Amino acid sequence: MSISVSAFIPAYNAANFIAQAIESLLAQTYKPVEIIVADDGSTDNTSQIVASYGNAINYIHFTHQGVYAIRNAMLQQVTGEWFFNLDADNWVEPDFLEQAVKIIEESADHRLAFVYPDQITFGDYVRRTIVPDFSLQGFKMGNYVDMNSLICTETARRFGFDSDFNDGWGDYDFFLTLAKHGYHGVAMRSSQLHYRVHGASITAGTQQYDRRQQLMRRIIDKHNDFFTPGEAKLAIAKFAPEAVIRHRLLELWWSGRYSRAIKLTLKTLLTCPQTFNPMKILASRKTTASKQNQDVARR
Repeated sequence: MSISVSAFIPAYNAANFIAQAIESLLAQTYKPVEIIVADDGSTDNTSQIVASYGNAINYIHFTHQGVYAIRNAMLQQVTGEWFFNLDADNWVEPDFLEQAVKIIEESADHRLAFVYPDQITFGDYVRRTIVPDFSLQGFKMGNYVDMNSLICTETARRFGFDSDFNDGWGDYDFFLTLAKHGYHGVAMRSSQLHYRVHGASITAGTQQYDRRQQLMRRIIDKHNDFFTPGEAKLAIAKFAPEAVIRHRLLELWWSGRYSRAIKLTLKTLLTCPQTFNPMKILASRKTTASKQNQDVARR
């Protein structure tokens, strides 16, 4: 295999987790040409932990700007043909890069721009997530591609990252931008990303009731030339507050926070009882499936 791969870790006050991320990259069977830690103005001892690895890690310090501004800066720094972004609180299995590069080498599709993995969450709860195979129609209904993917450097430089999404869903905006310009990804099953779930993560911050629907509206406003009116309506409806509450309840049960789950259930029954109406849930799913099939048939 001859593809050159850069790996970088964007970090902000990541001292509690970053060692595991770094060591998982150092253990790769397919060695990256460089491993860079891009420090977004940390105020903890992140820099000292990185320094303990000596010349094996290239450390770059930035003033605090937000993760997507840092990723944009890193696009100009990396030298590999492909790059792997590993968030500082995650880690990957030793053959991760080897398996991802193998997929690229075996593909003759010049529109292949990213390889994205299945995930095993750990931390607040443990759960394996099997990501869907890439489908443009399905991708318009919500993101399932994590930024912890192997990405073509040239393609990423062409479009860049939008720092307006520093507060959440910048991954979706980035990959959706690639998709609407004709690029696509391939799901990787042979090696997994280990994704830490904890209260301080951006993902956790986007679980608040109607926050996800607001983010979906922002995505559609930016990419309104890519969604039909029907697709936009369906995508927004998928992230209705009721759906977000149901997802949050599942997360609380998975993490063993039963008392909080019960309190949220009781509160929801009082303030938003339609959340648990099985007929409405079933009708919503049937409507979504029917309209997706209609859109596919029209295309």
